Amino acid sequence: MTTRFWTVVFLLIAAVLYCGTMNRLSLTDPDEVFYSQTAKEMMLQNSYVTPFIFGHPQYEKPPLFYWLLIAAFRIAGVTRAAARFVPSLCGLLGVVATFLFCRRVFNSEIAWLAGTLLATSSLYVVMSEAVLTDITLSLMMMVAFYGFYLWTVERRDLYLYVFGVAAALAVLTKGPVAIVILLPATVIYLLLLREFTLLRRYLIHPWVLLFGVVCAPWYADILARDVFRRIHRPRQHRPHLSPRAPAWSRSASFERMRATRLICRKSAGGGSPVLPDEH
Repeated sequence: MTTRFWTVVFLLIAAVLYCGTMNRLSLTDPDEVFYSQTAKEMMLQNSYVTPFIFGHPQYEKPPLFYWLLIAAFRIAGVTRAAARFVPSLCGLLGVVATFLFCRRVFNSEIAWLAGTLLATSSLYVVMSEAVLTDITLSLMMMVAFYGFYLWTVERRDLYLYVFGVAAALAVLTKGPVAIVILLPATVIYLLLLREFTLLRRYLIHPWVLLFGVVCAPWYADILARDVFRRIHRPRQHRPHLSPRAPAWSRSASFERMRATRLICRKSAGGGSPVLPDEH
């Protein structure tokens, strides 16, 4: 009973720490404005596949973070507090996941220590207030690594499915960079342990299919749309690209992205006009 009581107290304190200051700051970083405005326009246009910014499609990031922002906007209105609720909740869930993982693998004392250290880490707290994709990606990759490790210890397939879903959500948060980190890290870990049988089982396990089912449809849809647009767009209507522009920037979407960044930076300079301030 005592352990449960203090666990509840810890979670309440963490909830206040992470969710109690959501309305303290305006959206001051250009990226905060960028993500919030994109989610707002997606919601207004009922476009839940294609992200929009200032009326134009943009594919800088996959849609999961925008979907979470849209959900917060629909529940609490289009406000900065609603926008900050998403990273705050992800930060809090990361603390809870770390606590539960350490309690299962080690003991309650280490779980309390790990949870407290993470919850009070200054950078983690700051990033949990920022309307950026970083803390959401951190949560997904954290859960993926926790699930993978529990699978290696307990050999329960459920944990590997957790790994697959969390990895897919990480890819939908910030792109393929997530699986580029997760897959080599887990393979190298099994190689270092010389668990070759477990490695073979890991690489041919159905978690790979589940991973693809969760994250592949959005990428396939976007790629199909892009190919269709390129085939059916008349050459004379294609945007002019300066021959002096570097090869990696020769796309209309990238040029538009650079202009959007400048607009967002100006908006953030004097307090964001994208979301109303609350008093």
